[in-house]
Amino acid sequence: MSDHPIGFVGLGAMGRPMAVNLAKSGQSLVVRDPNPTATDILVQRGATVADSVQAVANQAVVVLACMPSVAIAEQVVAEAAAGSAIKQFVNLGTTGSKFSQAAAAKLAEKGIAYLDAPISGGPPGAEAATLSIMCSGDKAAFEAARPALEVMSGKLTYLGEKVGAAQTMKLVNNIISFCNLVAASEAFTLGAKAGLDPEQMVEVVNASSGRNSATQDKIPKAVL
Repeated sequence: MSDHPIGFVGLGAMGRPMAVNLAKSGQSLVVRDPNPTATDILVQRGATVADSVQAVANQAVVVLACMPSVAIAEQVVAEAAAGSAIKQFVNLGTTGSKFSQAAAAKLAEKGIAYLDAPISGGPPGAEAATLSIMCSGDKAAFEAARPALEVMSGKLTYLGEKVGAAQTMKLVNNIISFCNLVAASEAFTLGAKAGLDPEQMVEVVNASSGRNSATQDKIPKAVL
């Protein structure tokens, strides 16, 4: 890993376990989150806490951000752009391609490269470091961030330099995932109304061609 600290902004349900895995790998971190409980967990792993996003970007060359909304992500980009050390900004959130294009342009004015790196796998994947991370944007930024991204992922894919391409890929994945959930919910409702046992239905489907993320994860954990 790099001798320089990695910046990590946003220690929520996804960001916190991702940052913990980075710390476990031996990477030094400087982190920022308004929740002191979240930052305390990283301090216990050896991370340094910054009092602002700009303070993170004053120390870290590569800054990763995992934000819960576009509005917060816009604010983070604006603050990071004022940093004195940052050279690469990595957006781990699902924020859409229009945001990516605007963020990349804003950061380019300060000589900062932008990389999209939306994630899929949910909190369990974040904790297990098995996330799928799809990347697009500046190739040098990808190479700079690659060691950190590899620590957090089970599948890392670079989709090219077109800004926003990874956001579109994440949308493709989400559409399929949501359709699977809707179809599985309707099918299990049909079976339950016909008198089939829900747990047996899940067992059979997951050993058959109908299995998908909804039948393997969402329905067993959140419905049954």
